[in-house]
Amino acid sequence: TTVAPDGSEEFPGGIRTVTGATLRGLTGGDGFLWFGVVRPDSGTTYTTGIRSEIRGWNMAGGAGDDFTAATIPEGEVVWTIYYYLGNLFVLTKGGMTTRIYRGVVSQDGTVSLSVVVEHQSSSYYPASGTLFAGCGNKVAFAWPTMTRLGRGGIGVIDLSTGGYARWHSDTSSPVSWVASVVRVNDDFAFSLGDSAVFMSEACLLGFDPLRVESGFLETSSSDL
Repeated sequence: TTVAPDGSEEFPGGIRTVTGATLRGLTGGDGFLWFGVVRPDSGTTYTTGIRSEIRGWNMAGGAGDDFTAATIPEGEVVWTIYYYLGNLFVLTKGGMTTRIYRGVVSQDGTVSLSVVVEHQSSSYYPASGTLFAGCGNKVAFAWPTMTRLGRGGIGVIDLSTGGYARWHSDTSSPVSWVASVVRVNDDFAFSLGDSAVFMSEACLLGFDPLRVESGFLETSSSDL
């Protein structure tokens, strides 16, 4: 919405208030806006009684009502969401389990999500920061403790196959958590904690390639 000089709302209905919940993540595309909503179930513990969902808002149609775009399994907290080339990506945390979901956005803004990546990590995810970045047919994501030595890096999802792989990490930094992932020209850059920023293309900075291992590729549970 926008606010007039007198403080009035210039786009009636353009403000949404969600009570009793935490909002996590905000992304938009194809005329829609999506945001994550996390609520504790009444009478249950925080670790097992979390209910999360993705809410959508049709911006092209004016100030209509928001709607449930996707639901998340109980106990998982929506951490961040990201839209890229007709796909919606959702990163959730549930205990020590991190899951990354992917779904193709329907014409009505709803999304049927499938798990693409699942890994175990007690490492820290920042409450804010860009944890996804898209480039070409690939989407990079933050991956704490990605290597066998517990160092953080980035993984990449291939949109054409639905699979993913370990991509890059720094071999010298002991930091396990990734603060941000961004696209730079035709490549990805990422920061480890507050220590340094790394490019995944070695020729840009003049040191050895940051490829961690030979990597691996898995198809998702539901290829898109």
